[in-house]
This record gives sequence, structure tokens and C-alpha cells, in this order.
Amino acid sequence: MRGPSGCAESTITVSLNGKALASHAFTSSDGEHGYGFAHGQWTLDSRFFVFNLSSSGGHQPMNQPLWVFDRHRARLTGVKLPPDFIPSDFRMQHADRLAVTGWSVAAQKNTDVEIDLGKGGA
Repeated sequence: MRGPSGCAESTITVSLNGKALASHAFTSSDGEHGYGFAHGQWTLDSRFFVFNLSSSGGHQPMNQPLWVFDRHRARLTGVKLPPDFIPSDFRMQHADRLAVTGWSVAAQKNTDVEIDLGKGGA
């Protein structure tokens, strides 16, 4: 589905040799309240696949939720971020660390937060 912003809503499925390991639908019934895949990247050790999403309806356009697939646990979950932090993008730093750029509501400015995926960040 495509919302008014033109963003396609997505279902993310991670599979190995044709077998689905994890899947999650980010779709909505009206095509305006879901999310579409924006971009993703494997960590250097290939344990985690991190990806962000874009709103399909243009609601909260700077909010791009982060999700992660943990290969050891074979599950998809949202990345744990500080409260009052609205993520906009991310970049890998080390094997299981990423820097997340976003808006700090408390500080009223863009800032970076470092997330350690291996220590419960996912």
C-alpha cells in the first residue's frame, strides 16, 4: 500500500535458505498509519540487522522508528531508546554498537545516542 506521502508500507521478513526466521507487518488498513522500510544495515559481525522506517501518512515525518533483527535470538524487536528521544537516522559504529541521531525533547535539539545492541539495546 502507498500512503499520501508515496511511502509504501512494508512487511519485513528475515529468512535463511527459504525459511522465515522472523516477520513483522508495518501495514495499516488505510495505507496512512503504517510504516515503510527506509534503510537497513547489518552490523560488522552480522549478528544484528538494524533498519529504520518512514511513516506512510506523513504523520510525525521526523519519527523513523528503529528495529533490529537479532540472529542469535531469531527475533525482530524495536530498538530501546531513551524516553523523549525521536530517532531520525542511525549509523554503525562497532560490531554491535550504533549511533542514533534524533531529536531530544528535553534538550530541544538534535543529538546522538549510542546504543549497545549486545547489552540489551534491542
